[in-house]
Amino acid sequence: MSNAREHQAWRGGIRHRPAGGGKAAYVHTLNASGPAAGGLVPAILERHRREDGTVALSDVLRRWGLPEVLGAA
Repeated sequence: MSNAREHQAWRGGIRHRPAGGGKAAYVHTLNASGPAAGGLVPAILERHRREDGTVALSDVLRRWGLPEVLGAA
């Protein structure tokens, strides 16, 4: 389990105010539960899709062992 502490909440503007009042504070997030995590794959597919249906992957993603191009479905 990874604890991103308040970094992801800060980026997403996610705060919590205690029930008794007081100053709002950023929440802590776990395991990439920040707002951008769920939209990562759709964003890559939409941004890099070619007219023939294939998806060109960036050098950064290929460094992690992914292919240069994902085939059409």
